[in-house]
Amino acid sequence: MQDGFLTVSVIDSSTNRPIENATVNIYKNPESGERQTQIYQNLKTDNSGQVTGLTLDAPDIQYSQQPSDVRPYSQYTVEVISDGYETAIIDGTQVFPTVEARQNVPLNSQSRRRHFYYRQNENVYDIGDNTLYGTYPPKIPESDLKPLPAPTGFVV
Repeated sequence: MQDGFLTVSVIDSSTNRPIENATVNIYKNPESGERQTQIYQNLKTDNSGQVTGLTLDAPDIQYSQQPSDVRPYSQYTVEVISDGYETAIIDGTQVFPTVEARQNVPLNSQSRRRHFYYRQNENVYDIGDNTLYGTYPPKIPESDLKPLPAPTGFVV
């Protein structure tokens, strides 16, 4: 195992402003037969809405060099909780060895009605497998040369 790095950025989805003092929890996604384990808990975002300097386990870099049967990255679940916002869960954040992964987390404002807040909702974002590891259909072949559209005679 090698070290990978993660930075989590939390923003308000409607204004794109950073959210300070949001709580960030990070869980390692289980491999077959394992239980989900909590790696970091109750981390607070700074005034720029970020949690930086997180060191996480990642597979050896040799698995990232070419496609193989071994997943070349580790998967983590990032949970972000903040007052006045719906909880966001990013399932499948990918951390490669020796590089910094940046996970942006947009939070939606909680809907308010009749002077009280509804039960806090969760927005779950599922990130699929990377093309180095996942099974995807082959690319549709297309010509390198494309025909140009007919000239209209109009010059701008």
